[in-house]
Amino acid sequence: MNKKINQISKIIITSLILMSITTEYAQQQQQQQQQQKTKIQSTKESKKSNNENDIYDFGGSKKDERLEITNISFSRRYTSDGRGEYMEIFFNIINLMDSSIKLKMYILGYYEDDLTKTKHRKWIGYPQWRKRDFEKDTVKVFHFDSIPEIDKTKIDPDKKELYEFPTSKEYFKYITKNANNGIQLELAGIESKNFGAIKSENYNIISEPLKSTVFAKLYAPFGSQNFFFNNFCIVLYDSEKNKIVHRQLYNFKTNMKIH
Repeated sequence: MNKKINQISKIIITSLILMSITTEYAQQQQQQQQQQKTKIQSTKESKKSNNENDIYDFGGSKKDERLEITNISFSRRYTSDGRGEYMEIFFNIINLMDSSIKLKMYILGYYEDDLTKTKHRKWIGYPQWRKRDFEKDTVKVFHFDSIPEIDKTKIDPDKKELYEFPTSKEYFKYITKNANNGIQLELAGIESKNFGAIKSENYNIISEPLKSTVFAKLYAPFGSQNFFFNNFCIVLYDSEKNKIVHRQLYNFKTNMKIH
């Protein structure tokens, strides 16, 4: 009788121990799963935050619902002195609100491509036996011009030579931090009286109620290698909100004809 009682006691104790171990294991598994979910969520939020910062700092389209850029056109012309070419740009900025909007504007043009466009690659072909062409994987800005003008040495002090430029990401990062230095532009409201014309050497702005018309030209000098523009960008900064509200990028897939 005592033996049976002892056996039953052992079975009960063993069952309790197993139940305790099982419960503890289940709790550990639940904690690990919860930690994993938290880690995944944190990683997603971190990636999202980094992506947003990358877009904000280094370019990418950004639209403002209060305004619209329309009727944009480009043309390529020789300069009157024969030393280079101009890219002439025309566009309208439409105010979709009744009230005026105070803005600062940057107009950018640049030629960006991989290093196979350098002069020596035109004469010396790349060895076919090499699997990877590092020059083809490296992107460089060969020419840059903007309104207002950007001092490239403030971005990279080592870029002092005429045909040396920072990367496009570095330019966008600089503009993001210094957007308040752009051209002053007030997009007039429906009852605004603060409109007229702003004239400068390389741009004109004509303002009227709910619309501003912009004429601008960017310069590309002739050299040993002539690089015109294959990228164009308009950046608008809201002076009251203290942030970039509109950024529109254009990439030209073919060479622009001269008119």
